[in-house]
Amino acid sequence: QLARTMDALRREEERLSALLQLSQRTFASERELTDHALEEMVRLTRSEVGYLHFFHENKEGIELYSWSRTTRERCTAAPTLHYPLADAGIWADSIRLRQAVIHNDYPGMAEKHGLPDGHFPLSRHLSTPIFSGERLVAVIGVGNKEEPYDETDVRQITLFMNTMWNILMQRRAEEDLAFRSLMLDNAIDSVFVLDLEGRMVYANRAAYTSRGYSQAEMLDLGLSEIDTREQAHLIEQRLRQIFTTGEAAFETTHSRKDGTEMEVEVFARLVTVSERQLILSVARDITERKKAARELLHAKEEAE
Repeated sequence: QLARTMDALRREEERLSALLQLSQRTFASERELTDHALEEMVRLTRSEVGYLHFFHENKEGIELYSWSRTTRERCTAAPTLHYPLADAGIWADSIRLRQAVIHNDYPGMAEKHGLPDGHFPLSRHLSTPIFSGERLVAVIGVGNKEEPYDETDVRQITLFMNTMWNILMQRRAEEDLAFRSLMLDNAIDSVFVLDLEGRMVYANRAAYTSRGYSQAEMLDLGLSEIDTREQAHLIEQRLRQIFTTGEAAFETTHSRKDGTEMEVEVFARLVTVSERQLILSVARDITERKKAARELLHAKEEAE
């Protein structure tokens, strides 16, 4: 009993150390991140082989994304990169059941499809689904541990791979936003990207230069600091409209850094960037147009 307790504590310490390294390390690519996480799962569960598949829930399709180094060395079977869930064997039961599945006597499983030619023998197997919110997005599997897999292995994989997926999503969001920034930075109109609390995530060149700020200064501001005092009390109402209907169009007044004001017409809508909901807001300067309209109205009134 003492030996099992000490082993459990040692494995927990290993997992925490691996999680710390995962969160602090900079990865050159998405592939480097996922490969590192997969190798760590093989190591932490004392397994011999491992794999990571992406799952496309809307198409019920599985995409082979990565094999562990030992799997690549030992398996000479031609990999099937894409195939429907209906054609997958019992290893995909974790997708069907939406929970971890353990096969500690894989050869004795009567319902298995059998291994393809060139595949190495599989004695034990554990597969665990990965979720993004309620959506099942991937499945990770490990195999051929000397001892039976148990709930400790499930917990190790679940906690570690959920952390990996969060890092992956954050990386994709940053890359998507960087790409969109390149596309939007030359726009004539002001473009803002805000989080759902109204905090600034991105502002294009037109947005900060027309208001007299640097980009860094603009990103430190909130909506209430851009809208004039007379308009700031309407921010919550406009955000609520965007959440409810998905978009909003309105006119407002923005303050420049020097205290002067600019009149703008705004179109805002909800967008999704790598599964993160944000608000895309495009503001057009209509100061001169409104000034001309007022002057025309004034001239008309004087003529009358």
